[in-house]
Amino acid sequence: MPAMREDGQRGQGLRVLIGAAATIVLIAGLKLGAPVLVPITLAAVFAIVSVRPIKWLMARGVPAGLAMFFTLIGLMAVVAMLLLLVIDQVEELVAAAPEYQGGITVVVDDVREWLETLGIEFDTEPDSSKKATNRVLQIVGSAVSDLVGLLGNFLLILLIALFILLEANALPNKLRRAFPGADSELGAVNQILDQVYDYVFLKTVISLITGALFGFATFLIGVDFPFLWGLLAFVFNFIPNVGSVLAAIPACIFAYLQLGPQGMVFTLIANVGINQVIGNLVEPRVMGNRLGLSPLVVFVSLIFWGYVWGMVGVLLSTPLTMVVKIACENVQDLRWLAVLLGPSDPDATEAAERAPA
Repeated sequence: MPAMREDGQRGQGLRVLIGAAATIVLIAGLKLGAPVLVPITLAAVFAIVSVRPIKWLMARGVPAGLAMFFTLIGLMAVVAMLLLLVIDQVEELVAAAPEYQGGITVVVDDVREWLETLGIEFDTEPDSSKKATNRVLQIVGSAVSDLVGLLGNFLLILLIALFILLEANALPNKLRRAFPGADSELGAVNQILDQVYDYVFLKTVISLITGALFGFATFLIGVDFPFLWGLLAFVFNFIPNVGSVLAAIPACIFAYLQLGPQGMVFTLIANVGINQVIGNLVEPRVMGNRLGLSPLVVFVSLIFWGYVWGMVGVLLSTPLTMVVKIACENVQDLRWLAVLLGPSDPDATEAAERAPA
């Protein structure tokens, strides 16, 4: 009996080691394969967002092929236009940086004086604010280079998305022919795909509304580059809990430098108000409480996908983690993992437990 227990413990320990080794290999593969996997993942996102517009066009008599082509071309044209506008806005921001240099110097001096009143020594070099500004501009320039590179891959992403959509129509029949007795499993796969479609499409629409409202609010307040702040709000709204904070920081800093404390307060109030209304009233009604993640899971996924795929991984971290959660909800043996990934709200947990297998 003790020998059997020892063999069982040894076998369990071996399985843990094999699982850990497989996880390390998977992470290394994701990181090394980023040049290939990132365009494919972005193409899959575009294909998912395109599903509903394609169905809408097909319901009005447009042939499937033309519906796919028009939808993808329109979507990619919009994204390309947005990227070009962002690049133009960032170039204007870099050109206007010397105008904000004086404001940055004043802020640094005010902070140093405030710390000295508290008895804290704050020694700075005479050109420390200039160095900080140059460092920020270097980061911005690197981000612009990444955007230009992404713009250059748009044709490849478009073609991959088109082939994904073409294959998606034939895939169910292929799976039924390949696995004749797996109708229940295929039904679960279809349900997972439907939920993923709904989540990505609805999250994109809600994020677009959030970005448009915040950009318009900064325009009314008088903050420079309102389109840029609205686009940041749109992009970071895909990251729950911390995304709204990340989007508000640069807008509030520029509002302070340009308009003073009053402008910063108004910008912060606009950001908080919009995200409270969208996040607490609109999003739960449209998407439901079940489509949520634990704040800890969100933070860990940011670190993980940011390490693996850089900034693109940070932006895709929540959608990718949500896809894993939706898949686990629909697999009986993995439903416990969906509960752990979900929020601590009892209503959301109960909904996840009731999800069909």
